[in-house]
Amino acid sequence: MLPLTSGIVGLTVVAMIMSFGNGIGSGVVMTLGADVAPPGNRLRFLSMWRLMGDTGNAAGPVVVSVVAGLTTLAWAPRHSPFATPAMMRAHRVAANGTA
Repeated sequence: MLPLTSGIVGLTVVAMIMSFGNGIGSGVVMTLGADVAPPGNRLRFLSMWRLMGDTGNAAGPVVVSVVAGLTTLAWAPRHSPFATPAMMRAHRVAANGTA
């Protein structure tokens, strides 16, 4: 289906269909896990494979949010360099017409 697309809308539709199919099935990642699993211990390997994948899926957004929250607050200015008393008076005069 992908080679038949010619624009962004077609590509988006095909990607959504492929994602839906991957989501309701075992998925490509589990197939790769089954391919690399040792033949004598396939069940234990695949259960740990799935546990690690699901843990990453659950913890990933939390870790990214915490890092984004901490790093963006670290550089945030404590005050505006433009908020001087003269600028405040000028803003008040412009808004009210009086000093």
